[in-house]
Amino acid sequence: MLSTRICCVYALIFIIFSGLLLACEGRPTEADMKASLERVAAEYWTKRFIDKDYKATYAMELEKDTLPYEKYLERVKNAGQISYQSVKTKDVKIEKDKGEVNLIVTCKMPKVKIDVPMALYDKWSFESNQWKHVLAKRSSKPLPMPILAR
Repeated sequence: MLSTRICCVYALIFIIFSGLLLACEGRPTEADMKASLERVAAEYWTKRFIDKDYKATYAMELEKDTLPYEKYLERVKNAGQISYQSVKTKDVKIEKDKGEVNLIVTCKMPKVKIDVPMALYDKWSFESNQWKHVLAKRSSKPLPMPILAR
């Protein structure tokens, strides 16, 4: 009887210790987080600008549970004036669970016969072990002119 109790105590200690070890391994390294954010950001903007897969990008939004899909579409859908050609990640910065990505978006504009590279600065949040896009807040101010990439 005593040995059964001791075995149960040791088994319980082993289970708790194993759970703690697994919990520690659940947090990716900063290098892994940076690489995953670089991949996810490029995927997001390719789907949004080039593939026009707004349902996929909506699923990647931090606000998707509080922002109805129709309102999301009003904010992000391209009216067709700009044709996006490619998206490339330039730089990724991570601070705790927040990320900032600098991308170069190559696009064609009406009446311009060359590809125009533009810089895009983007914010992300690491929630439930995955990166979620932070949709820029709407402003009543006019949008600034895009920054041409160098």
